[in-house]
Amino acid sequence: MYSSCVHAEKLTDEDLMMRLRKGDESALALLVERYQNDLFRFCLYYVREIEQAKEMAQETFLRVFVARDRFDTSRRFRPWVLCIARNLCLNELKRRKTVSMESLESYASAARDALSGVLSQSAEDMPDAQALAEAVEVEADYFVSLDQKHLAGNPRTGRLSFAVGTPGEFLEWCRQHVMQGEAVQPGKSDN
Repeated sequence: MYSSCVHAEKLTDEDLMMRLRKGDESALALLVERYQNDLFRFCLYYVREIEQAKEMAQETFLRVFVARDRFDTSRRFRPWVLCIARNLCLNELKRRKTVSMESLESYASAARDALSGVLSQSAEDMPDAQALAEAVEVEADYFVSLDQKHLAGNPRTGRLSFAVGTPGEFLEWCRQHVMQGEAVQPGKSDN
C-alpha cells in the first residue's frame, strides 16, 4: 500500500488508473475502496438482489482491471466505471428475463379452433363452407413450419407461395379465394 494515506487521498481516480496501467495493483485496491459501496448500491438498484449486486460490483472491478490499458486518462473514471457496471447489470437482467412464447403448435391449434368457430357461425352464409374447411385441412399444419423468408415463392416446399403472418390472415386469404370460386391449393401463387 502507499506509504502515506494523505498522499493516496490526493491522487485522483484517473491518476490511480495511470498507476494501475503501469502495474501498481495497490492502485486498484484504492479504487475498490473508494467505489465498492457506490457500485454495490448502483448494481442493487438494477438487479434488486443483494448477492447478485455484490457479484456485479466485483465483476465491474475485474473488468476495470482487464480494461485498464484501454482507459482514456483524459476522461473521468467515475462515468466509465458506472457505465461498465450498468452494462453488466443490464446484461444480467436480459439473461434472467424469460419470455413466455407460445409454441407454433399451440399457435396452429388456436388457428384451427378459431376457424371452426368461424365455420360454425357462418355455415349458412357461405355456400362453399365445405371447400373452405377442406382448404384449411390442406394447409392446417402450415403454421407449424412457417418461415416467411424461406417458404414464400419456393415451389419445392409444397406450401402456398405467399407469406402469411397470422392465422387470421391465412383464414381471410382462404375465405377470399373460396368466395371467388377458386380452389385453394398448396404451392399455387396468388399472382
